Amino acid sequence: MENVRDGVTRHVAARIRRLDRDALRLAQSLAVLGDGCELRHAAALAGLGFEAATRLAAALVQLEILAADSPPRFLHPIVRDSVEASLAGDERDIAHRTAARHLHGEGAPPGRVGAHLLQVQPSADAWVVARLREAAAEAVESGAPLAAATLLGRALAEPPPPAERVPLLLDLGRAEELAGQDMALEHLDRARELTDDRRQRAQIGLQLARAQADLFHWVEAVDVSEATLAELGDHETDLQAKLEAQVVAAGLRVARRASRVLPALERLAGHQQSPDATADYLFAQGMVGLWIQGRPATNVRAPLVEAFARRDAAGENWDTRGPAAWALIFAEGYDTAQTVLASMRTEVERSGSARGLFTTFTTLGLLSARLGALPEADSAARISLRVLEGLGFAPGLRLLASVLIDVGIEAGQLDEAQAVLDQLRLAELPADLSTVIALAARGRLRLAQGGPAEALADFEKLRELYSPETWGLEMHDNGFLHARSGAALALLQLGEREQAQELANQELADARAFGAARALGIALRVAALMHGDDTGLAVLEESVAVLRGSPAQLERAHSLCELGAALRRQGHRADAREPLSEALDLAARCGARALAARTREELTASGARPRSEWRTGVEALTPSELRVARLAAQGHTNREIAQALYVTLKTVEGHLARVYDKLQIVGRGELTQGLGDGKTRVPTL
Repeated sequence: MENVRDGVTRHVAARIRRLDRDALRLAQSLAVLGDGCELRHAAALAGLGFEAATRLAAALVQLEILAADSPPRFLHPIVRDSVEASLAGDERDIAHRTAARHLHGEGAPPGRVGAHLLQVQPSADAWVVARLREAAAEAVESGAPLAAATLLGRALAEPPPPAERVPLLLDLGRAEELAGQDMALEHLDRARELTDDRRQRAQIGLQLARAQADLFHWVEAVDVSEATLAELGDHETDLQAKLEAQVVAAGLRVARRASRVLPALERLAGHQQSPDATADYLFAQGMVGLWIQGRPATNVRAPLVEAFARRDAAGENWDTRGPAAWALIFAEGYDTAQTVLASMRTEVERSGSARGLFTTFTTLGLLSARLGALPEADSAARISLRVLEGLGFAPGLRLLASVLIDVGIEAGQLDEAQAVLDQLRLAELPADLSTVIALAARGRLRLAQGGPAEALADFEKLRELYSPETWGLEMHDNGFLHARSGAALALLQLGEREQAQELANQELADARAFGAARALGIALRVAALMHGDDTGLAVLEESVAVLRGSPAQLERAHSLCELGAALRRQGHRADAREPLSEALDLAARCGARALAARTREELTASGARPRSEWRTGVEALTPSELRVARLAAQGHTNREIAQALYVTLKTVEGHLARVYDKLQIVGRGELTQGLGDGKTRVPTL
């Protein structure tokens, strides 16, 4: 193959050389500059006058080397590559170096200059380092951190003057952190080693700790923060506050460092001299209040709402904003969470941060799932999944998988949920929040698959991993895992009613104290299922009443279905139809096909006549199909939908074809009518 390429190169060069001795120089300059360059730049690079270059470019078009001469464009990439390959190694180096200097002098964008300098050999040229850093800064600003890391890595290899080495390492580490690359840690550590100034070492230590946390190395983030605090002593209270906040945010995620959290929070309380420190303390208060102190939902929400309301709260510290936003959602501060996520999405689309993209879309998936918007949850979570591809962030995948598994369960796509679970490889179970979240999701999937014994084993393992013996302090499960409810449902299916009732009542008592409607509605529903009499019916009615005060539509649908089923079992068939009809309407609107199927069966048993089987109609659509259908019905083109959902055009076309088939319509113009208002309009005869 190499001999073939060499042959093509010699043939192309010989054809051009026969045209004119200067033609090859111009063609080589055009190849170096690339398609679409200005002819005057190529003329200058070749050492030709503009009139001569114009004449030769036209001749190259006639020779079928160029497809066009204004702007110049090669007939085929192979031709361009062959022309550039006709340059010897040193000639190519000189050409790219000369092109970079010429373009810089002409005021070309830094990225165009940097692209040429990536092609030259290192030569300890300070000018090259400066231009590469300018190009990297432009790349970061435009949301391309991976490109910035490539440019800065090349600048480091130049190498830079000694005085610029630390700033360059810091820029490189930051770009790599934004791109989700572990090499960031090595470069930041090297920068710290080269620094003697105490404040600068502390600043780099903070940057390194945040990078460790952004890359899901929470134990190391705590250790770096504490080592930096010890070296800093009682100086620089602003840095002390940021480092203590980092100890809290990282430490509460992992059992091995959880004991450090409360002392760090206490020290942080004494460092509120600046607005940033106050915001950090409020974030810490909210997170600790949920997971460690077990405070009521209003007390968890209040500091988080105040912290997020502050301008530039937490800056670009995604590892703080992520758990803070999750805590806000678990405490059911849904309106604030939606506002926060809109702001985060705008910011991350500008910065291109891999961790920012993951955090934003995973959190958006969690919020949507909690509200019962399964198509939106599925879409957001799958964007996060694509962000993680190739990064190997196992803890991140566990967080994300919990959302995708829950969506799969509710959508009746148990095989897809199992496929997500299989990616986790939960053989090793480190005691951290991401693991217990994943275990809870696996337990719920086992229940949906008809495996109560396996589900119970998961919930019992979860309780062990989340116990005071493991964490060194009591960790709370309010609106978070619903581990006791899950275990109670598994025990009930295994015939252990008394033990199941004990666990259900424990969660119910805590849910009442927590005071959040969704969490209480779930706990009431599970507690009601432990009874088979009028007591259970009354508790189900309370569950429905509580959930009417929550935007969590899917949980309301579950409770309505259980209420209707209980009424039907007690012989009140006519009374059962109204809650069952409402449950089916909500299930269809949410995209919850499994619940829709079960509710349809209950309606049939109650004597109602549901409209159709769930193989057709709105409730037959998967979350992905429903999301695409809704966007198409709103007037978005297939290309716009593909861009919004980060999928291919072919994927959108496939989804729409299946939507048309399931809705029994012929095209886009009938989507609005086919989707209706998301209701099934079940008769309640």
